[in-house]
Amino acid sequence: MPSPKLLAISVPQRSPQAPEVPTIVELGVPGFDFAPAIGLLAPAGTPPAIVSRLNAVINESLKSDDMKATLAKFGSEAKITSPQEFTAFMAGETQKWSNVAKAAHVEIE
Repeated sequence: MPSPKLLAISVPQRSPQAPEVPTIVELGVPGFDFAPAIGLLAPAGTPPAIVSRLNAVINESLKSDDMKATLAKFGSEAKITSPQEFTAFMAGETQKWSNVAKAAHVEIE
């Protein structure tokens, strides 16, 4: 079986792990940006002090050399954010992909 070949990168900039692979934007799809994201969510009503402490501890761990090396193995890197920034990101992603689903006439069950 032949090994897989990367055709394009789904984020706006080329990957340092595969700089020869073009982005989807470079291939003619303006504005294309699909980057998987992972975040930690707490139940609604979690006290702000707890949210702030969790955020600080998680962000500190993401700065460690071990974590950076682990993420780099997967072609990823941590983006250090505040709870407010992550909330805004999630709202934007929800709107963006809702628009894509509507344009593609995808019905959500």
